[in-house]
Amino acid sequence: MLRAHKAFTPNNECFFIFLDVSNEYIASGAEDKHGCLWDRHYGACLARFPHTDVVNSVAFNPKDRDMLVTTSDDNTIKVWRSRAKVKSLGLDAADFPKGIELREGGGKTQNKRFKH
Repeated sequence: MLRAHKAFTPNNECFFIFLDVSNEYIASGAEDKHGCLWDRHYGACLARFPHTDVVNSVAFNPKDRDMLVTTSDDNTIKVWRSRAKVKSLGLDAADFPKGIELREGGGKTQNKRFKH
């Protein structure tokens, strides 16, 4: 398993690997303070997503394949448009000491609370 992680990170300190729902991309988070978007077939880094501390989680949005979320020990949750390589939203968890509540609209409302 560690060998597979090393193949998709610029160093040995990978914390999280996430496979894209389309099977084209892999995202990783690492101790080098970056999330990375990788071409799954060629192993090439397509984009790096900077933080100021360790990136400990990454996830693709299953309903929007162009969206990638990274979380970090810098107390931020960042939402990126992966193909455009543009940050679309940055939330600083330090500004929300009781957590962040996200509401998903469209019919049934779901509340999700995230704490740092």
